[in-house]
Amino acid sequence: RPPAHRPARPQVFAKMGVSTLQSYKGAQVFECVGLGQEVIDLCLRGTASRIGGLSLTDVGRDAIRQHSSGFFPRDLNCISLELLENPGEYHYRANTNSEAHINHPQAIAELQNASRTNNKGTYNTFSKHHREAIESCTLRGQLEFAFDKATPISLDEVEPASEIVKRFRTGAMS
Repeated sequence: RPPAHRPARPQVFAKMGVSTLQSYKGAQVFECVGLGQEVIDLCLRGTASRIGGLSLTDVGRDAIRQHSSGFFPRDLNCISLELLENPGEYHYRANTNSEAHINHPQAIAELQNASRTNNKGTYNTFSKHHREAIESCTLRGQLEFAFDKATPISLDEVEPASEIVKRFRTGAMS
């Protein structure tokens, strides 16, 4: 239900196809990654999050930092040659302060070389670098599974399919 000051209007999401918001409500196909419970409760009520993350204060500080980097104080009598920071979030930057990327240019070059020359040694080098990148850039790369200590659960403890499908929405299944 929209706030009183804003009229209701259809909303569209682009994920696994195009569907209306209603198709996703209650389907539980989303999970918050990197947002704290305070933010979720205020902005994304009911959304699952297993790892937590940023608070509203953190989000505010980051917004102010980014804004101030684009609108830093300037002396209007001179031309400033200051450059905006590029942390490499969207494009690879060879800088120690830049965001890490899974598809590191050196690894891609190794993959291309291995493909062109059918060189197993070069492919193994690519594979090693790629695994290291996944370990440093993704949540799944941080996980270590202790399969030897695992104990299976009884099927009686698993939610029945008849209950799971009640949450399905056709748009969320496209």
